[in-house]
Order: sequence, then C-alpha cells, then structure tokens
Amino acid sequence: MLRLFVGIMLLFNLNLIFLAEAKAEPKAVFPELDHSFGKVKEGEKAIHIFRIINIGDEPLRIKQVMADCGCTATALSKKIVLPGEEGEIKVVFNSSGRVGEFQKSVRVVTNDPKKPETILKIRGTVVKGPSPSLKIINRKIDLGVISLNSPHSFAISIGNTGSKNLIVKSIKNYRGEVFLDSEVIIPPERRKIIHLTYHPKKWGVINESLTIYSNDPSRPRSYVFLSGYVEKGERITIIRRDQYTFVVSNNTSEEITVTPWNCIEYKQVISPYKSKNIKLNSPKANNEITISLGFKKEGG
Repeated sequence: MLRLFVGIMLLFNLNLIFLAEAKAEPKAVFPELDHSFGKVKEGEKAIHIFRIINIGDEPLRIKQVMADCGCTATALSKKIVLPGEEGEIKVVFNSSGRVGEFQKSVRVVTNDPKKPETILKIRGTVVKGPSPSLKIINRKIDLGVISLNSPHSFAISIGNTGSKNLIVKSIKNYRGEVFLDSEVIIPPERRKIIHLTYHPKKWGVINESLTIYSNDPSRPRSYVFLSGYVEKGERITIIRRDQYTFVVSNNTSEEITVTPWNCIEYKQVISPYKSKNIKLNSPKANNEITISLGFKKEGG
C-alpha cells in the first residue's frame, strides 16, 4: 500500500512539473496600438515610439517589424525581450510630398504563441508649410542635329513657384554624368535659365533624360528629356518645315552665313554647331537660299 501511495504522489508531482513547464511561454503586451500625430508640416519626419512588454515566463523574440509603406521606417531597441522587461519600436513617417490625411500600419511578428502578430497604426494630417516648389518651363529639349566631334550647349528654364528659396543641387543623366556641379539658388516667384553642355558619346538618335535634384520637398527629383541626332562627321543640314521656312543646322567648326532670296540685307550668321529658322516669306520672287562658308563680319 505504501508503494502504491508513493507511486501516486510521484506521478502527481510529475504532472505538476509538466503543467508548470507547459505554462512557461513569452507573452507580448503593447500599451498602445494606435497613435495620432495630429497635424504634421510637410517635409518633417514624424517620430513615435511604441512600447512592447514581455509579461510571460520565457524570452520574447521579435522576429519581424515591417511597415506597409516606403514612407515609414522602423527601428528596434532590442530583438530579445526578457521576462518582465520591455523594448521599443521606433516608427518614423516621412511627410515629404504627402500632403493630406494619412494612416499607415506596422506589422510586428513575435514568438508569442497566443498572439504571434500585432498591427500598430499611425495616422495624422500633413499640411503644406512654407517650401520651395520647382517648375520646369521646357521639359522636352530638342538638340537638333549635332556633331559627334563637338559639345553642344543648351539651356533649361526653371522657376520657383514656392515661398522659400529653391536650391537646384545637381543635374545628372542616367550614366551618372554631371551636367551641373554647383548649386543654383532661385528665389520665390522667380525663374532662372541654367546653361548646360551635352557631350555626345556616340553617333545616332539622342533619347535620354536628365535628373534635376533640388530641395523641393514634393519633388526632390524632376526630369527633363533630351532628343536629337548625333552625326559622325561635320555637315550642314537643311530641313524644309513648310513652303516658306527652312531649318539650317551648322554642324561644322566654322560659322556660316545664310542669305535668303539672294538679298544681302536679310543674311543671317549661324555659329558653329547651332541652328536657325530661315524664312522666305518676302516680296522677293526668288524662293531660295544661299549658304556661304567661313563668313566673317565686315570690319572684323
């Protein structure tokens, strides 16, 4: 009988130990699940810290923290939270270019067996504050027919429709070539013409974009598009646009003179690697143009 009693007590104690071990587990508690920033000025970074407490008996492991938008970043104070301790999840919302109401979610995955996933939310309203605003006047630029052997100058007109100074930081193409290596400051409600140089790399069709980097919080990167054609050698190209208009491109290293209708008073000088529209709508009956090479101004 004594042996039977001892066996029963031993089995009972083992069951208690098993039950105690079964209950030992991590348990995640979030004192706050939803945070409102209220009003946030555009361009500011809204930051909030969510607390996570482990009220369980085993270490709590934070497996993953993932935001539902690239505008929201997260950071952990620790990946393992011991029993009775707490950690922090830092959430940063970038308000640049996001005027209006917003609501974002952050998914937190832990080893809590009862609730392995928790959704944290942030919300608020981004209001537009004083800031620069970039406006490109000529977004599409036709370089025309240019020579492979010579750089080609062109210009971009940029305006600032905002209320603070616009800083054009740099202009680059997709190959990383720098077209503008010093900052250009444009005051509010003003515009500037930025002169640049295109260096042809190969002959053929030009079809590429330039990226303009600025401090405009809504559009930190803007684009202009270049088109045209690069010729292998140097030549003069004449393109007839309509009955009375020609486009003459001087893709040589010498300036030329173009004389419509053989009337010397209407002659025009075209500099090397430049183009001009030549009009023939004149009382003169001669519907022709004369091109002379190596033109020099009288008295020059």
